Amino acid sequence: MKNLSIFLMVISLSCSLFGQTNYRVSYDKLTDQVTYFKLNWVNGELDETPVKSVRLQQNDIVHIELNNVNPFTFATEVYTGTTELSNSSSSPIGTILAGFSGFGGPAFGILTSLAKNPPSPVYATRGEQDPIQIQRQEMSLSVQNIYQDMTDMLNMYQSYQQNIGVKFSKSLTQEQIISQLDSLNQVLDFSGLEEKYAEIIEEHEKLAALQQTTELPEEDQVLKDIQFIENKLSVFQEKYLDEEGNLQIVDLSSDLFETQVAEFTLMHTFSAKGVSNYGDLFASNEFFIVFSEIKGDEPELYPIDFVKKISIPVQQPKAPYWMLSVQSVHPIGGINNYNVQVVYEDYFSGDSLSILQTSQNGGLLTFGTLLAYDFDKDHLLIPSIVAGAGIAGINQAQENWRLSLYLGGGLTFRNFPFLSINAGIGLTQTKMLKNEYYVNRTFLAPEGADAYNNYESLFTNKMKPSFFFGLGIRL
Repeated sequence: MKNLSIFLMVISLSCSLFGQTNYRVSYDKLTDQVTYFKLNWVNGELDETPVKSVRLQQNDIVHIELNNVNPFTFATEVYTGTTELSNSSSSPIGTILAGFSGFGGPAFGILTSLAKNPPSPVYATRGEQDPIQIQRQEMSLSVQNIYQDMTDMLNMYQSYQQNIGVKFSKSLTQEQIISQLDSLNQVLDFSGLEEKYAEIIEEHEKLAALQQTTELPEEDQVLKDIQFIENKLSVFQEKYLDEEGNLQIVDLSSDLFETQVAEFTLMHTFSAKGVSNYGDLFASNEFFIVFSEIKGDEPELYPIDFVKKISIPVQQPKAPYWMLSVQSVHPIGGINNYNVQVVYEDYFSGDSLSILQTSQNGGLLTFGTLLAYDFDKDHLLIPSIVAGAGIAGINQAQENWRLSLYLGGGLTFRNFPFLSINAGIGLTQTKMLKNEYYVNRTFLAPEGADAYNNYESLFTNKMKPSFFFGLGIRL
């Protein structure tokens, strides 16, 4: 892991000089969990910041880290592909599952054959025996000794094969495998293999010498036992001797050491692709992690055990978008309401008027449009800036409808980006008494101001500061 960290640091430093962003995508083979990290240099040290998701840009560096991958069981390759915005994928492979077969070894087959045909012992009889009968007994004893030693050795080999399976486990971590191998190493002993094989060779040579001095008839059971044991010994030697005639030695301590120094974490580094050679934007980069089970001597023929696909989206160009909005607009200081009263009517000189002003609190229901721009963040809620206009007061009579302009911010739901919550400040058109007129003071009505036109010439429309909040629906 130390070498891996140094490698990451060197790669990240060299790539940061060119403005590339570095990411580490960690995949745990046992839990099937994918986690993302952004790599930054802070005060000369590599800092990894966990992020919920990643959006790649052209030539970003992606480190695919594979954890808890048993190197004794799996050969691993990572292939890359891209998905265009039209959703057509250039994926190089598909998911193929292969069956799993356990580690049995040849010992079980030879043991089964031996057990079916044990040699028949030749027992001594009382009284004087002829020399041929004595040699038959000696040959039978040698056959039984070879049979017993070979059975003991095969039991050792079979026990090793059964217990060494933990080394090739697909479901245990490196620490768990080491712990189990260490426990087995303390209780299992395979040191007697060489001694027993030496005894087999000694008995076999003795048996060969006896056969040269004694000729047995073809129907003799001892001769049949000798032929059987020689056949099984030949099979045994073919399986457990190398080309130079050396016996295969099994030792759990060696397997324990190999597991301790093995690397269960792998790293693959790639450069992200944001656009094609023709300038078309990609929607995502695809990473296909292929786990092939190590079986046989030809790596290209290893059966595929599992394929994991990791899809990382590509950062698309940011652009504003339109929304329909429903807002509650609140002019600061409230809404002005005016009541014009005729104090004295005079046909020749004009009516005398008095104006009463009241302030109405509460919001104005507003329908309008918003232009929004998102700031992409790795959160469930995406912040945005909004600006727009609407018709305020549509819940009132049409003559009281007002223009409202607003500027503010919003939050969009990442999992449902069509709806946003908005709030901010704005300017709302309000009805104001002209400066030359006063409230609560009698004055002569100007020419043209009468009840037929609602005394509109007394008032003007001005933009008043306001605040708003509401919902937006993305178009």
